[in-house]
Amino acid sequence: MSAARPDDQRLVRRAALVIAAQTAAAVAIVVIAVAALVLFLTVREQRVDGERIVRAAAQTAQDATSPPPGVALLIRQPDGTVATSAGVPEGLRSLDLAALPAGLSEATPPVDARTDSDYRPHYQLFVADHDGRRVVAALDSRYRAYETRRLITSLSIAGLLGVAAAAGVGWLIGTQAVRPLGSALALQRRFVADASHELRTPLTILHTRAQMLARRTDLDPRTREDLRRLVDDSRMLSDIIDDLLLSAELQHRPGDRERVDITALARSVAESFAPTAGQAGVDLTIEAPPDPVLVAGIPVALRRALNALVDNALNHTHTGGSVTLRVRTADGRVNLAVVDDGDGLDPAATAALTERFARGPQTHAGRGRRFGLGLALVREIVHAHGGTFTLDGRPSAGATATITMPPAP
Repeated sequence: MSAARPDDQRLVRRAALVIAAQTAAAVAIVVIAVAALVLFLTVREQRVDGERIVRAAAQTAQDATSPPPGVALLIRQPDGTVATSAGVPEGLRSLDLAALPAGLSEATPPVDARTDSDYRPHYQLFVADHDGRRVVAALDSRYRAYETRRLITSLSIAGLLGVAAAAGVGWLIGTQAVRPLGSALALQRRFVADASHELRTPLTILHTRAQMLARRTDLDPRTREDLRRLVDDSRMLSDIIDDLLLSAELQHRPGDRERVDITALARSVAESFAPTAGQAGVDLTIEAPPDPVLVAGIPVALRRALNALVDNALNHTHTGGSVTLRVRTADGRVNLAVVDDGDGLDPAATAALTERFARGPQTHAGRGRRFGLGLALVREIVHAHGGTFTLDGRPSAGATATITMPPAP
């Protein structure tokens, strides 16, 4: 089986990462929801339990000598004297018991301003009046606040560990789940390469026979025109087969690179398209520095990419227009641009135009972009060389196709 291409490997890894991220996100949502529910119920239960304790203590207290554990009792007698249980903090002693409302309430006695807020006492109170006596039961809620903070810390640690474990499990499951995708992509590309090789020979024979028939002198005009179209169609199909083979070959020979002079390549392509440009009445020029501009790449692939860009520009340029090949170096990169003043393009359609077998709007001659890999293959070639490919333009204002690549080391 063919080895997976780097693009396919990135696709598989990205799919596995998405599965892992989605799993972790789902678990995180569940953990947060459960933790919030547990925390809410715990705090609520603590509060209700505290209220129950102080209510019972205040309503059943006969004197201040035997309070329940953790509860402080203060009893104000009818004559104004106050009896307290043992160990009542000074802050509670300073409360004005007569001013407290009956029933449940809360109080934070004044303390030294330098005292940390976590250590400032806060009390749940219940005030009950019996036969002229006022009984106040107070429960310090600081200790329950400590328990709540410990619970939050424990839930946070457990939640983070759970999310991390879920992400790891999601990554393992995702890798196993998308592994067949990588194999399927490799098989698909192998099939394309094999089929293209098998089709090349019979297609070449078909094209040659069509050319020979078109050269006969005893043909009527209609038959001659049909044969001319057959020759053009077979040539177009041959170009598609060549594009498919080149696309498959780019990843089969990732290290087969040599130093390529982009300036010389641009001049050679311009010379090869000069007759076509002359017949169309289009001025084809080149702007390049006199010295070689070198990149590391596959000459055949780079020529194929530049051929596609120039062919596309000529097909979309009116008679009297111009197409310019520009070679520049800037910011440590090599820029090769094909600029035309033809039909232009819709900026919103640039992404679609680089898809395989895309067909753009009709040209001034009534033709659309030719069927084939076209700009998609250009993008693939450029990416295989570590570069970028961009399209820019406006409708009826020309277009610029730019290849940016790193220079040869």
